[in-house]
Amino acid sequence: MTDPNRSVIRCCYPRSPLIAIILLAVIPLALPSQQPSGDIKEDEPEIAKEGPLVAVRGLVRNTITGEPIAHVLVRVDASTPLGLLTDSQGRFEFGQVPSGQITFTIKKPGFHDPATGSDQEMERTVLVGDHTPELIFGLRPVGQLNGQIVLSTGDHAALFDIQLLRRIPSYGRMEWVQVQETRSDDQGNYTFFDIEPGDYTLHSRSHLENPNSASGVEPAAARTIHRNGYPCAYYPGVRTMPASGQIHIGPGEHARADLNLSLEPFY
Repeated sequence: MTDPNRSVIRCCYPRSPLIAIILLAVIPLALPSQQPSGDIKEDEPEIAKEGPLVAVRGLVRNTITGEPIAHVLVRVDASTPLGLLTDSQGRFEFGQVPSGQITFTIKKPGFHDPATGSDQEMERTVLVGDHTPELIFGLRPVGQLNGQIVLSTGDHAALFDIQLLRRIPSYGRMEWVQVQETRSDDQGNYTFFDIEPGDYTLHSRSHLENPNSASGVEPAAARTIHRNGYPCAYYPGVRTMPASGQIHIGPGEHARADLNLSLEPFY
C-alpha cells in the first residue's frame, strides 16, 4: 500500500542519447546551490568590553621627595573619558570607572615621567576591579634656570639670544650639546624651563649695539661706519668653552646664573 503523504519522483529517460547529454549538462545549472549547514560569519575583530563601574582612588607624589603633588591632571581613557585635578593632598577619586584594563594619563607642568624623562603626559595601564587598591603614581620634578645678562655699559640687554648647553656622554667622551634656546626680555632677564638633572653652561650669541646704524648707507660708506657690539661669550662671560663655568642642576632645583658681557668695537 502506498503512503499518500510520500512524494514520488518518477524519472523519464529520454529515448534519444543526444537529448540525454543535453539534460545532464543543463540540470545542474538549474538546481539551487547547496550551502553547508550552519550560519557562516566573517571573522570580526574582538571588541574589548568594559566591565561594571567601580570606584577608583589614588595619589600622585613627587618621586624625589615623596611629597604629594596638588593640581595634577589625572584622566581616565575609557569609552566615556573622565578627568580631574588632584586635591591639596595629591589625592584623586573617580566614582564610576569601567572595570578592566584602563589607561590613566597624568600630567603637570614642571614634572616629567620618571621612566622616560619625557615632558609629555605620563601613561599607566591598570587592571581595575572591585578590589583595586589605592593607585600610586609618581612624577619627577624638573629644574629651572634663570638669570640676567649684565652689560658693561649698564644698559638693559634686551632681546639677546642665549643657548643652554648640556654636558652629555657621546661615543665614550663628554660633549656639550645645545638643548634649549631663549631670548632675554626688555630688562635682560631670561628663564629656561623643564631642565633635566645634569651639568650645564650658557652661551650668548653676538649682538650689535645699533644693528640699524648702517641702513640706508651705500655699501662702500657702510664699511667706514664705526659700530660696537657684544661678541659671543660663555658663562660667566668668557670667550672660550674650556674656560666656561659649569652650572649643576639637580632634580627639581631652581638655579640662577648671570652673564656679564663687555662692549667691544666690531669691524
